[in-house]
Amino acid sequence: MDRLELDKIMLKLISNKLIRFTSVLTIFFTCIVYGETIPCNKLSPLEIAELSRNFNKIIETNVNSEQSTKVASRLLCAIESLTPQSQESYADDLHYIHQLFGKKAIAKGDTISASTELVKSLNDKFHYGVVSSFGPQTELASMLLAKGQKAAVSTYLKTAIFIEKEEKTKAQIKCALKDVQDGKNPFAKLYSPNFWFKICGR
Repeated sequence: MDRLELDKIMLKLISNKLIRFTSVLTIFFTCIVYGETIPCNKLSPLEIAELSRNFNKIIETNVNSEQSTKVASRLLCAIESLTPQSQESYADDLHYIHQLFGKKAIAKGDTISASTELVKSLNDKFHYGVVSSFGPQTELASMLLAKGQKAAVSTYLKTAIFIEKEEKTKAQIKCALKDVQDGKNPFAKLYSPNFWFKICGR
């Protein structure tokens, strides 16, 4: 075999390796652009909206799954990358995300982080949709009261009163706040995580 033929073979091998390497790079960068490896703070508004829909589907079926935590973390990161005005569009999502994280913290015995998540789950600068019509979630608040975290729950309920639209629900939240301040747990016997009716006078 002469030198020319050897050079041709070497060039062919190099070419094949380059093609394979280029293919791998193409697949990798395609995943970065279109897959979950896109940085969560670089998602487009449409991608964030789709992520929000996926999150809401998950929490309706299996809120305690690992998938729910993963999607919630990604969605929170995406929402926090938006302007405060745009974040308000996802106010309900932020409520459910922080409630979820709070319950995860309780499960680990971390009541301080859980209390922080409870308070962060309502923002008095936001206008809410479902949350302000039917009342915020109560399950995490009940768990924290059982752990003696009265101050965090009181702060949470004061914000809930401020953002609540429905007067009947607002009255129930005020009654719940009084119970908390009196050392009671108004949520202990509720059968729904945001069931506010008949809290008072039971």
